[in-house]
Amino acid sequence: MGRVYLVFRSTHETLKAESVLAVAGLPCKVVVKPASIRLDCGLAVRTDPGQQDTALAALRQAGLEPRGVFNL
Repeated sequence: MGRVYLVFRSTHETLKAESVLAVAGLPCKVVVKPASIRLDCGLAVRTDPGQQDTALAALRQAGLEPRGVFNL
């Protein structure tokens, strides 16, 4: 089963995204982003593919927009 990596502009945004998803009850974890992802911050929020749409909706509602969404 693959994973979804959400990449943000900074560590601060990444940690804020993790907090938003945790409050929404969505499984997630801050991880070092895979080397194949070459955007911005060195961290990413990892979540399950089945949660991607719900996670993105929760983030947008909180005013956060990932710079990239990667399914690996």
